Amino acid sequence: MSLRRCLQEKGGGRTALHLAVEEQNLQVVKLLLESRADIHAQMYNGCTPICLAVYRPDPRITQMLKDFGSAEPVTDEDSDEDEGIDEDGMGEYDDFMMHGY
Repeated sequence: MSLRRCLQEKGGGRTALHLAVEEQNLQVVKLLLESRADIHAQMYNGCTPICLAVYRPDPRITQMLKDFGSAEPVTDEDSDEDEGIDEDGMGEYDDFMMHGY
């Protein structure tokens, strides 16, 4: 097991930086960034610390993450891609079926 995995929360894969951003703790976020925390660390669902920050009320945390090299995530509104949506509007996985007992 890697050290990175050990440092992530067992449930959702959140790192200390994710947790500090969620708690809006500016001092801890700054300390972690100055200690070279991984700004690109992803939770199990792919969410990075800046993904969390942009939906929180303190814009200073988002700016601090940007200052340390994190790029603001592209939102659905910003994207020009069709995300694989086909003519029936369901996407590439609409044919997937699960068979129950």
